[in-house]
Amino acid sequence: MGFKLRFFVIIGITLILSGCGTNSIKKEVNTEESTYSQFKAKIKNSDNIARQDVAYEGDTISYGILNEEGYVESEIYNYSIGEDFEKFIDIGNFIDSDMKYKLLIFNNYKQIDFQIEEESVRSYDVIIEKGKDLQIPLKITSLNEGLNDIIIIIVVDPRSDLSEEECQYNPYASILYLRRNIYVENNTIPSYEITELDVEEKSLLEVSIHKNIETSNKIFSSHSAKKNEDIEYYATIGNTGEKEEEYLVILLEDWEQKELFDNKDSIVVSLPEDHKITLPIKTSFETPGSHEITVLRIANCYQEIDPYSFDVEAANTLWIDIK
Repeated sequence: MGFKLRFFVIIGITLILSGCGTNSIKKEVNTEESTYSQFKAKIKNSDNIARQDVAYEGDTISYGILNEEGYVESEIYNYSIGEDFEKFIDIGNFIDSDMKYKLLIFNNYKQIDFQIEEESVRSYDVIIEKGKDLQIPLKITSLNEGLNDIIIIIVVDPRSDLSEEECQYNPYASILYLRRNIYVENNTIPSYEITELDVEEKSLLEVSIHKNIETSNKIFSSHSAKKNEDIEYYATIGNTGEKEEEYLVILLEDWEQKELFDNKDSIVVSLPEDHKITLPIKTSFETPGSHEITVLRIANCYQEIDPYSFDVEAANTLWIDIK
């Protein structure tokens, strides 16, 4: 069954991320009322949650960061040492089915643990009833002195039970994100290095996963392998803009950050306009069943960002079936 989603940011922009397919396969979550996610912590006044009318028109997911009064926050934060980031993540599931969402959080491009009602987690799943919204109490501790570039990834309908046919029809996971800067004590920006790689001309895609080095525009969506068998593929990161840009690249396997290149869990590359780089990647899985791989391309790294900008792009998902 096909469906179309319009993703609506609660702070007032309508957006569809390139990592989100508009012809995704909808697989409804089998739920009873008792299985819907609930939390003890509540915002004080839900009437303060401001959404534009389009958010309620159907086929829409609204999301944002709220304070305890229910107001949207999009500013840059300035904290003292020892302060924690405690907010609510609001997700409005205004589509025609119950849906599962998975939360991941990165601080300065490293995946971190976070707390949901005092439980420390690496990722967190919620199930939201169709036509309803949910405010998720979030706490991030142990912030770094200086800049903390916080990226909250929201994976829509994460699942690893797709058939090979569904994988080919639905090569993109629907990935949304929220990004905020937090300065702790001062505005020091971490230093970083550019990874020097061979650069090629003519980039058609922002980021993609493909099977052969020569076919970067032909996405690699599904693959079967045996337990612990090496799986080789390529990730291409492109600059389709009109000026030179720097991009930070992250590899995710089963929604966990993994080593990407040269023993690093992320790299920064510099690309002239209409150029690309290609990375060879090798992996394997021990556990039988389905596994998911994707790559994130993050623009404007290690700098103060505009929360309204579209900086995070996700590649197609590579679905791996381990026999």
